[in-house]
Amino acid sequence: MAEASNEFAKKLAAIKESYVNEALPSQLQAVSVSATHFMAATSRESAVEALSQLHAASHKLAGSSGTFGLPKMSVAARSLSDFTDTDGPVNVENYQQHRAEVMTLVEAVAQIDVADDLSI
Repeated sequence: MAEASNEFAKKLAAIKESYVNEALPSQLQAVSVSATHFMAATSRESAVEALSQLHAASHKLAGSSGTFGLPKMSVAARSLSDFTDTDGPVNVENYQQHRAEVMTLVEAVAQIDVADDLSI
């Protein structure tokens, strides 16, 4: 029984390591790229499209980082996801007013120390 439990723990650790080393960097990049597109948007349509992509990327990051034991990353990404949700405070009429807030939330995600977050 203990051997099976140990084997399971090893497999779980390998999956977590794979997430941190492979999937997490690409998810963080997706958030960054979407935020850059949002900031560069010159029309309502392009801003809303970028905001939608930013919401999707941050939503995915929030869920997966929480699943793999990164609570700070998950909370920061969830805040960004909630803020950029179509039912949230940012919309097609006021997106320009919220650019600074969106970038503040994006920076909060980017500044999470993954090694520190994993040790919690």
